Amino acid sequence: MAEQPDLTTSVINAHGGMQRWEEVQSIELKLDWRGDALVAKGPPGYYHATCHIDTKNIKVTFQGLGHGNSDDRQVYTRKSTWIEHGGGTIIASRDNP
Repeated sequence: MAEQPDLTTSVINAHGGMQRWEEVQSIELKLDWRGDALVAKGPPGYYHATCHIDTKNIKVTFQGLGHGNSDDRQVYTRKSTWIEHGGGTIIASRDNP
C-alpha cells in the first residue's frame, strides 16, 4: 500500500503551499450566535463578537463575548492573558495561562 501524505501537509499544499501561508499577517472573524446553552449560562440574546488573530505575534483578541462591557477585550498570547476595557485599562490578567 502506498504511503499517504500527512493531512496537514496536503491541506497546506492544496491552498497554495507553506510560502503562501507564511504571508498571512492576520485573520479577522465576526461571530454571531445564540441558543439555549447560552441562555442557561448568562443573559439571553444574541452574541456578536469579533476575533482578531495576529499570526506574526501569536496574539488572539476577542471583543463582544458578552462578559461585562461590549468594548472589553479578552487577549491571549503564549505567555499571558488579560481582559481590558476599550480604553486599554487592564482589569484582570494572568501570566503563564
